[in-house]
Order: sequence, then C-alpha cells, then structure tokens
Amino acid sequence: MTLAIFSIDAIEEELYEIVKNEDLFKNALQPSTKWTIRLKRYFFEKFNSCDELIWMFSPESWTRFGLMFPEHEKLVRREFLIDIISLEKTNMKFALGVEIEWMTHAAKNQKPEEQRKFDLMREFLEKVYILKFDANEHNKIIDCLFDFSKLVHVNPNYRIMICAPKNEEEQAKLLEYFTQIINSHPKEQTVIDKFLLVFLSRISKGNPLYFKTYKLELNNDKFKLIIKRCELIT
Repeated sequence: MTLAIFSIDAIEEELYEIVKNEDLFKNALQPSTKWTIRLKRYFFEKFNSCDELIWMFSPESWTRFGLMFPEHEKLVRREFLIDIISLEKTNMKFALGVEIEWMTHAAKNQKPEEQRKFDLMREFLEKVYILKFDANEHNKIIDCLFDFSKLVHVNPNYRIMICAPKNEEEQAKLLEYFTQIINSHPKEQTVIDKFLLVFLSRISKGNPLYFKTYKLELNNDKFKLIIKRCELIT
C-alpha cells in the first residue's frame, strides 16, 4: 500500500466523519489539545501502516530553514516545526504534510518573550511573502499564517491545513493571506488536487460547529481557494 493511492477526497470524508461522530468535537466549544491529538492519531494510523514512509512528529532537529533565513534562525529552531510530516524512504521526498493550528485567542497581554516570537513571525511573513498587516492584527492570525507557510516551503505531495477561525472576518482574512502565500510558490511545483484546507469553527457559544473545506484552483496563472464543502455538524 502506498500513499499515492489515497485521495484528498477520501481524507476529507474521513475527517468529516470524525468531527461529525465524536463527542469530543460536538461538546468542546473551543478547539483544544485533545482535538489536535485526535486528528494527529488519525493521520498516524491512516498512513503509518505503509512501510514506505518514515514518520516524524515536530522534528525539532530539522534546521534546514535556519540556513535559508539566518536572521530568523532562533525563531526557526523553535517554531518551524510541522505537526505531521511523512518522508518516503525510497526517494527521501516529503509525501504528506499536515498543520493544525487552532485560533483560540489568548489574553492580549503577552509576556515580552512570547510577544517577540510573534513579532518575528510577522517580520518573516512580511519579508518573505510581502504581506501587509494592520498594526493591531491578532497574534493568532500571524501564528496560523506562519504554520501555513511551512507547508508551502516544504511542499510535500499532500498538503493539509486544519484551523478554526473565530468568526467570518477571520475566515476571510485567512483565505486572503493563504492565497497570497501559495501564489508566491512556483506554480509548476504545486499539485493542486492534493491540497486541502479545513476550517472547523463556531462563531460563538451555543452556535453549531461547521466543517468547511477549500480546494485550490488555478485560473489565469493565479491560485484561488474555492469552497469545496460546507457541512453543519449537528
């Protein structure tokens, strides 16, 4: 069995069934570490049975991007980690990359060292992708965009981003920024039918959970994120 036989559509359907059927997702108002662990377990169990893959969870020793962006070396060592990546043994290429970043907003008053981390992320995104942020842009938006940039740089065959925007405004911001980031990558290196963006979010307490997915579409030499699925989780 090889990773190539799995389709993004099949992965999307299985993720939807997990979210729909497990009480963990129905009962938790905000995404949590438990959500992350459950989804990581899904990917691990789904693909680790394949003998052609080596699995690495948050490979802290991996410093490749510290060489590419030396001015951000400290940030890279600490933060440039992918939640789940798989490496094909046969040709040592990245086969699957998954980033999971929840948008749970912490208190505005960050410790100075924590705020410095977000300032470096912002600087990185501004320099590498020429993104422009409002001075008051929330750190969790920056955090989510930084995670997404890892998938673009690593460019595995399958790329999956899972996050939970707090509201419609955050969804729109993320879609706009994600589009800018992915359009910075060489078109010929991007496999559009093996990319999946998943939004899991409630707007406020008492509101239902939505499962939204987006796919990539190439139009006039520009990538666009097109909604693929929108399901209400009852």
